[in-house]
Amino acid sequence: MFAQTSTSDPKPSQAVVEYLNRFQLIIKKEALYADSINWGQLSREVTEKSRGLVTLKECRPVIDHILRTLRNAGDKHSFFMPKEKVASEASSSNNGKQAESRYLGDGVGYLKIPAFTSFDSSARRAFTQSIRSQIEALQTQNKLTG
Repeated sequence: MFAQTSTSDPKPSQAVVEYLNRFQLIIKKEALYADSINWGQLSREVTEKSRGLVTLKECRPVIDHILRTLRNAGDKHSFFMPKEKVASEASSSNNGKQAESRYLGDGVGYLKIPAFTSFDSSARRAFTQSIRSQIEALQTQNKLTG
């Protein structure tokens, strides 16, 4: 008589477990709708979906599932960017639109902030400083009430 072992349900590699745990921790700490997630249920689903995974690249469907769960809870901003894309974003400068501001009258200032994505810290600082400067100019030049 031979003992049979099931190989159809192997555990994920340690690297996969650590990667997915870290990803979930970041979501728990940073996502706006993290408190709307049933983390016990999601953890069980992640465990099930990660069975047999060996490499980090194989984790993408599991990460997509986590993000879909977050999106279903109301989050429309969280996203995942592979490291290759992060590297290309970090090396490129963001030549997108800048924030715009104007005084609308009656104590109302208007600030239009376009989408901005950059992993270049100096570009991020310049973008945020531009916004701060425009807010200060609006406040200095006008009496804002709204």
